[in-house]
Amino acid sequence: MKKTIALLCMAAGLLSCAKEIAPQEESGAEVPVKFEINVAETKSALSIAKSDWETGDLIYVFIMGIPDKYVKLTRESDGSWSEETVGEAYTLVEFGALDDNYELTAVYFPVDVDIAYENVGDWAKNKFTFTRGGKPVFGTYYLSDQTTYTLSGTTVTASLQMKIPMDMVQLYFPGGEGITTLADHTLACPFIKPVACASVGLDGTLHEDEYQAGARVGGGLPYEQGVIFAGRYYNAEKESVHTFSLANEEKIWTFTVDRGTAGPLTEGNLYTFPNFPGSGWGVELASNLYVDLGLTSGLKWAKCNLGATNEAESGEYFAWGEVATKTVIDWNTYLWMQEGQSDWKHITKYTFEDGEKEGIWYEGDNFIGDGKKGLKECGNADDAAYAALGGKFRLPTGDEWAELVSSCTWTWKTTADGYARNGYLVTGPNNRTIFLPTAGFRFGTAGPQSVTAGYYWSSTLSKYSETARYVFFNSEKIIVEGNMRELGFSLRPVSD
Repeated sequence: MKKTIALLCMAAGLLSCAKEIAPQEESGAEVPVKFEINVAETKSALSIAKSDWETGDLIYVFIMGIPDKYVKLTRESDGSWSEETVGEAYTLVEFGALDDNYELTAVYFPVDVDIAYENVGDWAKNKFTFTRGGKPVFGTYYLSDQTTYTLSGTTVTASLQMKIPMDMVQLYFPGGEGITTLADHTLACPFIKPVACASVGLDGTLHEDEYQAGARVGGGLPYEQGVIFAGRYYNAEKESVHTFSLANEEKIWTFTVDRGTAGPLTEGNLYTFPNFPGSGWGVELASNLYVDLGLTSGLKWAKCNLGATNEAESGEYFAWGEVATKTVIDWNTYLWMQEGQSDWKHITKYTFEDGEKEGIWYEGDNFIGDGKKGLKECGNADDAAYAALGGKFRLPTGDEWAELVSSCTWTWKTTADGYARNGYLVTGPNNRTIFLPTAGFRFGTAGPQSVTAGYYWSSTLSKYSETARYVFFNSEKIIVEGNMRELGFSLRPVSD
C-alpha cells in the first residue's frame, strides 16, 4: 500500500530560496553549477544512542524540478563529506527554468542504494525510485529539517540538519557468537508496520510503501556487528507483551518482552536488544517445523497449522492476505477494503482482469487494478506464514495444494482411530506423513463453524478478484476451489 506524506520514511528537507542567477557571459551557455552542502555534526537533535555520523553514511540530494541527476554526499573517514553529482553536471540553464520558489529534498541511507529515474510523461508523477538488490529499502533513516538553500552565481549552498523521524521506532539487534550476516535476517512484530522509502517525486514529495502491522521486514541495514530495522509503531490495543521474530533460512529466533511499567515503545526512539543467540532468546531450527513428503516439486509441508503447537490443534484463522488475527472477520474489517465500504466490490489490492466491472478495479470497461493474482507478487509481504516464520516459509499456491491432493494418499482419521481430532493423514510418495485437522472456519464474531470439515487458504486468487483458492475437505471429498477472501480459514505453511 503506497502512501504519500510530507514527512516520511527516509528523510526530507524542503525549503524556499531567493534565486540570484549571475549574468552569463554567453546567452544560453550551459554553465556548470557547483555545490557547497554542509551537514550538521550529528544525525539527530534527540539524545539517543548512535547519533553520530559513520564513515560511509550517504545522503542523496534532489533538486525539485530537475530530472535524471542528483548529488551524492559520502561521509569520509576524516569526518568530511565528499560530493559527487550523479548524472550530467547541473547547469544554470536548468536552474533558470525553475520557478522563483523551489525546493530540494535530502534523503539519508546508511548503505548505498540503487536509484533510478522514472519518466512516465507526467511531471507530477515522474520520480526517483530507491531499491537495494531489487527490493524495497527498510531500515534506519532520518529527516532533514530547517534546511536553507541559496543559489549565488554558480554556487548552490545548503545546510542539512538530519534527525530521526518522530513517527518511527528503530530496533537494533547486535550480533552474537556465530552470527555473521544479520543483514540476511528478517524481522516481524505484531506492532511494527514495515515502511520503505520508495521514491521522491520530481515535485519534491517523498513516497513510501507501508505494509500491514506484523508483516515481515526484509533487508535490515547493517550497523557495527548487527543490523537495524525500523518501522511505524502500531499498538491500538495498548498491549504490553511484545514478541519479536528474527529469522533466516535455517533458524527462527524469538524474543518476548513485557514492557509493563515501561509502557509501549515510543516513536522516535532506538531500542537495543540483547545479543543473540543468548539470554532471553528462543531458537527453532526451520527443519524441525516441516516434513519432506518426497513431492516432485520438492516442496516441504509444515507439521502444524499456523498458530498451533501440535498437529491436532486448529491454530489461528486468517482472512486472505492478512497477517494478523482479529475478533471480527468480515468485509467490514477486511484490510484491503476501500475506506467507508464493506462489500466485495471495493477491494483495493490483489485485483486482475476478471470481467467483474462492478468492482472498483474497473472504470467502465477499463481495468485499473494492480494486476496481482497472488501473494508472491508482493514478495509475500501479506503472507501470514512468511510473517510468522520467515526464511523460506510461505503459504502454498492453489496448484501446490492440488499437487498435495493428487500426489499423496489421503486417509480419513477420526477420534475413534486414536486421533485428537478428525482429519486426513496425508502420506507422501516417500511414506512420510502430515495430518490436516478439520478446523472449520470463522465468520463475524462467532467461533469456529463447520468443524467437521477443513478450510485452508492458498496464496493465489481464484476465478474472480474477490475470491481466493482454498482446499476444502470432509470425510467424503477433497476439492480445491474458490471462496470469498473475507472468511477466516486455517493456514498450513510450506517451505521451498
